[in-house]
Amino acid sequence: MSLREAVALALSGHPDLRRAEVQVALAELQYQASQVKTILPTFSVSLTPGQELWPEVGLAFSLSVPVATANRLSGGLQLRPSPGSSASWSLGFSLTLDFVRPMAAAEPLARLAANVLEAQRALERTKNSVILSVVQGYTGLLSQEARADQARRSLEKAQENLASLEAKAAAGLTSDLDLLQARLAVIQAQLTWEQTWADFQSQKARFLQEQLGIMEERELVPIALDREALKMAAQGLLSTLDLEAAVERASEVRAAREKLEEAQKNLEQTRLSWLPTATVDLSAGPAGLRLGWTLRFDVFAPDRLAQVRMAEVHPVAAELSLESVRASARQKLLREVNNVLSALKALERLPLEEERWALEAEIARRRYEAGILSETEWREFQASKEAFLREAKDRELALLTAYLSLQAALEGPMDWEAWVR
Repeated sequence: MSLREAVALALSGHPDLRRAEVQVALAELQYQASQVKTILPTFSVSLTPGQELWPEVGLAFSLSVPVATANRLSGGLQLRPSPGSSASWSLGFSLTLDFVRPMAAAEPLARLAANVLEAQRALERTKNSVILSVVQGYTGLLSQEARADQARRSLEKAQENLASLEAKAAAGLTSDLDLLQARLAVIQAQLTWEQTWADFQSQKARFLQEQLGIMEERELVPIALDREALKMAAQGLLSTLDLEAAVERASEVRAAREKLEEAQKNLEQTRLSWLPTATVDLSAGPAGLRLGWTLRFDVFAPDRLAQVRMAEVHPVAAELSLESVRASARQKLLREVNNVLSALKALERLPLEEERWALEAEIARRRYEAGILSETEWREFQASKEAFLREAKDRELALLTAYLSLQAALEGPMDWEAWVR
C-alpha cells in the first residue's frame, strides 16, 4: 500500500470529512432558502364564508422594498361577491420603514452566505487534517520499520560473528570469554529486534485500523523524495510567507473579528433605537382612495441607557478577545515555521555529515583490515553508520511533514501529491 492509496482510503471513509461535507450542503441549502425568501414576494389566498353560498376571497402579498431590506410593502385585495350588484371589494397597501435597522432582512442573508464560505473552509481544513495525519502516521511507520530492519541486520551479524567464533573456539583460536561475549551480543540483538518489530507491528495495526479502517495486513511502500526539490519548496514557502497576513486569515481570527464587527453594529443600532418606525397605508375601494401614515416613537424606555452601556462594553471585550486570538494564532504559525527551519537546517547539514561518515568508514575499514579494530568494534561501527543512514532518511521525512504541517496551518491547499511517486 502506497501513501497515495492510504490517503485515498482515509478520505473515502473518514467520519469528520463526511460530517463537514454535510455541513457544507446544509449551509448552502439554508442560504438558498433564505435568498429566495428575501428576494421573491410572498403570496397567500384565503377563503371565508360570505353571503349565502358566495365565499369571500382574500389575496395578500408582501415583499421588501428595496429588495433585501427591512422595509416591507404589503398589499391585499378583498372580494365579497354576492347575488345582484351588492358585491364589494377593497385594495390596500402598507409600507413599513425601519430607520434603526434598514438592512435587517439582508443581515441574515449575509450571515448565511458567510456560513457557506466558512463551511467550505472547514471542509478544506478537515481534509488537510486527515491528509496530514495519514502522512505523519505513514512516515512514522516507515521510520519504525527501518529501525526494525536495522535491528534484524544487527542480529544477523551477531549470529554470524557467534558462528565464526564457535568455529575458532573448536580450533582453539579464541578464548571462552570472547565466545561468551558473542553469545550475549546475540541475545541482546535478539531482544532488541523482537521489541522493535513488535512495536512496529502494533503501531501499523493501529494505524491501519484507526485511520484507514482496514483490518487486513498491508506492506508499506517506501517514499522516494527529491531532497533538493523538497528543500527548495520549503524555502520558497518561507520566503513568501507574510506572517501577519496569515494570522488575519486564520479561521479563529476571522471568527473573533466577525464577533467584534457584530458587537460594533449592535452598539450603533442600540444608540439609534430612539428613531421612529414609519408606516404608510394606502387603500382603495368603492368609496375611493384613502392614505394614512403612522410614526411610532418609544418616548420613554427605562432600560435604554443600560442597554447602551452594555452594548458599549461588548466591543471592548470583543477587541480584547481578538487580540488574544491573534497572539495565539501567531504563536501557532511561528511554531510551524520554526519546525520547518529546524528540519531545513538538519537536512542542510546532511552532506557534510555524509562526507564525515564516508571518511570514518574508510578509516575504520583500514584499521579493521590491519587488525587494529576488533570484530566487535567493527560491527559496532557498522551499526552506527546504518543508524546514521536511517536517521538521514528520517530527516527528509521530517522536513516533508513539517512543510505540509505549515501548509495546513496556513489553511491553504497542501501539495502532498507532488512528493508521492
